[in-house]
Amino acid sequence: MCSNAVCKVKEEQPKPKQPVSSVKSEYTPKPSSKKGKTFSADYPIIFLHGWHGDLDVFAEMQDNLAEEGMADDMGDIYSSSLASSICPKGWPSAVSVNFEYYDQGQDKGIEFYADKLSGAIKTLKECTKAKKVNIIALSMGGLIARTYMLKYGSDSVNKIIMLETPNY
Repeated sequence: MCSNAVCKVKEEQPKPKQPVSSVKSEYTPKPSSKKGKTFSADYPIIFLHGWHGDLDVFAEMQDNLAEEGMADDMGDIYSSSLASSICPKGWPSAVSVNFEYYDQGQDKGIEFYADKLSGAIKTLKECTKAKKVNIIALSMGGLIARTYMLKYGSDSVNKIIMLETPNY
């Protein structure tokens, strides 16, 4: 049973599970269903789930971003994902991805996951040719993003949005 509002909404409206390694390797621009235009985000968005999180926690938000014409959902990426394998032809900057940093049953610490995030940001920048990314993080994902910023600086990050992150 989840204790936060995001989980409660998910429990009330379950969505069918999609394959975990669902990264699109080729990108074809498509018009937004509501706006009739191509996706418009200035920077790619990387979503970070919380501790023992589920990659689907941001699914509704990603669907809404795509529906509103902001960012196309390109699936899930992992610390081992290489740009040459997930986006050989590149992606536009207006995309969003989920980053899976947590290895089930292997708690390795925030600093370790911040290093993994560094690799994911590098891959996303290579795929999109963007200079920076936006991070939207839930709970422990926010701690990882903050630790990344302390260790690697802000050169690769435009904005961080933290949801339910214990910043104290």
